[in-house]
Amino acid sequence: MAWTDNIDPQDDLFHRTDGDPYWNESSFISFHDVERNLLGLLYFYFRPNQKTAMAGPIIFDQSGSEFSDCLYQAFDWHLPLPDDAQMFDFKLANGFAVQTIEPLQSYRHTYESRHCNFDLTFQATTEPHYLRLVKGELNPGMADYVKKSSVPTGHYDQCGLMNGTLTLRGETLKVVNSPTLRDRTWGARPIRSNVNRLRGGYTYGQAPNGDCFLIFCTSPLQVEEDPLVGTTENISGGFYNKDGKKGNIASGTRRCTGRGPDGRPFGEIIDAVDEFGRELHAVGTVRSLIRWPNLWGNVMCFWCLETFDFDGHVNAAGELQDYYTYEHGRRMHDP
Repeated sequence: MAWTDNIDPQDDLFHRTDGDPYWNESSFISFHDVERNLLGLLYFYFRPNQKTAMAGPIIFDQSGSEFSDCLYQAFDWHLPLPDDAQMFDFKLANGFAVQTIEPLQSYRHTYESRHCNFDLTFQATTEPHYLRLVKGELNPGMADYVKKSSVPTGHYDQCGLMNGTLTLRGETLKVVNSPTLRDRTWGARPIRSNVNRLRGGYTYGQAPNGDCFLIFCTSPLQVEEDPLVGTTENISGGFYNKDGKKGNIASGTRRCTGRGPDGRPFGEIIDAVDEFGRELHAVGTVRSLIRWPNLWGNVMCFWCLETFDFDGHVNAAGELQDYYTYEHGRRMHDP
């Protein structure tokens, strides 16, 4: 398998594919207003071999946790992919657009619609962190979502700050130095409900001084054996950035502190050690969330605005993607 072991500006472009119709070129980025418990998600992915795009904003706070009642939801499926589009330089038919200012460093995100408009610019605060192979195989945090391929595939994550303005139903909000994470993935990603996937999570937190962390975790249990509540997941990868020094997460665990009747997480506790022997202990509290059905085939995700206490930082902004399949969800309602 060809897996990228470094990141360069060429990874801001569409990659050479193996012809698989499920070849995926994707990215997400977000912005927060923690005082209002507001989180905005900007997610976009392309199927170049199908000539389709899926993209748009989702904005929520504590007033609604479903696509039907959140502040704003306009994620559109199966848009035409413009002939001149590139990964971070495009404008789609639904009004969503991205412009590269400086590769791997800065990007402008704009959107125009009747009830929502924004102009937001991301500036990196860390270098991209690529996801490494584990013993020659895909990291378990991504193994269920990107197929092996004869051409290079890869994934990286990068922390930064978002600035700009958001106008939502007539109210204009300033977004000022909002901590954010952006990711980037490329490779064949089948979106089918008959693909076996494990439960897991993807979490990051970022303090005002730049200290930050990211973890991937997966359950070691198949759905038939997974009780969902009271479990501890193994951390399979990520990074820990402290005092300007970034280290790969070497080991650790993540434990959800509680769940509602529908499975939504209330918070989590993360204990990890990086390659330099530094210990991370982070306690997260979920402030608001959106339930995203059918994110990838049979996968449902609680995408959460979360705040963290870690390394002396209090209420540092962050996010949790807590995901599992509909089989897991149904188990919570079976006797």
